[in-house]
Amino acid sequence: MENAHEVAAADIIPFDNFVCRVCKKQGHKHVNCPDYHCRICNIWAPRHYTCWCPMLKGKRILRRGVSDENFYENLATLEKVFDADREANEDEALWQLADLNIDPVYLDDARLND
Repeated sequence: MENAHEVAAADIIPFDNFVCRVCKKQGHKHVNCPDYHCRICNIWAPRHYTCWCPMLKGKRILRRGVSDENFYENLATLEKVFDADREANEDEALWQLADLNIDPVYLDDARLND
């Protein structure tokens, strides 16, 4: 039986020369990794980044895209904030978000989901 990484690699356009940023295995991209999940919709191997989840209905959390040299670092910080226990760490999480170039309208909308 195939493992999840083989299924992820076979289920999409071949990316033989890519090394995944999440699992560090060759053959698929970050968004297709079975070890990656969207923090908005909670789908594993979602084929989208958390900051561009379709459930956001076009709202962009991070203002810069993958071509920005700090995109993946900012994405990791954003996802760490989503992963944090919001009640216990809300103030600390908001300070971590302050350094990201986040749309303030989204930040206000995101607080409605608590």
